Amino acid sequence: RHPDTDKILTSLEDKEIALNIRQDIKSPYLAEFRYKDRYVHPLDYNQEKVKTLSSVDVKDYLKNRARILPYIDRIDEGVFVGGALTGSCVHVDQVLWSNVGKNFAGYKVFAVWKFGRDSNAILEHHHEKLFLSPLTQPEKKAILGASTVALLEPGDVFFFSGANAHTAVCVGDQISVTSYESFVNLSANHLRIFCGTNDTSDHFEDCHMHADELSSMKEEVCDSILDMLELLQALPGAVSPRATTMAGEAKKSLLPEKLR
Repeated sequence: RHPDTDKILTSLEDKEIALNIRQDIKSPYLAEFRYKDRYVHPLDYNQEKVKTLSSVDVKDYLKNRARILPYIDRIDEGVFVGGALTGSCVHVDQVLWSNVGKNFAGYKVFAVWKFGRDSNAILEHHHEKLFLSPLTQPEKKAILGASTVALLEPGDVFFFSGANAHTAVCVGDQISVTSYESFVNLSANHLRIFCGTNDTSDHFEDCHMHADELSSMKEEVCDSILDMLELLQALPGAVSPRATTMAGEAKKSLLPEKLR
């Protein structure tokens, strides 16, 4: 947003003009930085084609254990690079998933608000806003209402839910470099929230994903859960009835009724 008018900036020209107003901001912020074309990642256990700049990810440390996640994305994994007082404005992700972040260099202040009512209230008044000093009284109140405010240091790995309103501001003299992998796990609550993607009661409308892309992603999650169900059914003595029930509930939540 423009520091004086609070208008949302949409063009690069508008953003450059706004940057010139703040003489203390010396660099732009590169968000969602990745390769243009896909390539086969050398460490991927199933030779997935990706665009990520990262040579090693959390997925690589998980190896075959990544299969227990219905979804983990590093195809479009983004790298975020910026100097002091730049960052990601207040938003929620276009999909209500979770993220694991890796802070390779520099320092970053990261704030997250509680899911639901608190996040929606913040987004209603501060969506696309970057909290920079001097803060207004409403901005101070918003930050004090965050559930977590953390200082990320070089080498930190951190988890958070993209379904929660969040923002990040680079601080200090070093260039900040951070990347994120998105994932969905088998927690019943996590799957319930994920299924609420593009539902305006839980998901801020300005942050929705394109319907066709979301449908394709849900199909992928369904396929993963159906594969898990087949494994559970093949090993009845090794799995508790509760686990089978939870997997079945997840399938019902995601799969269209006509395909169940």
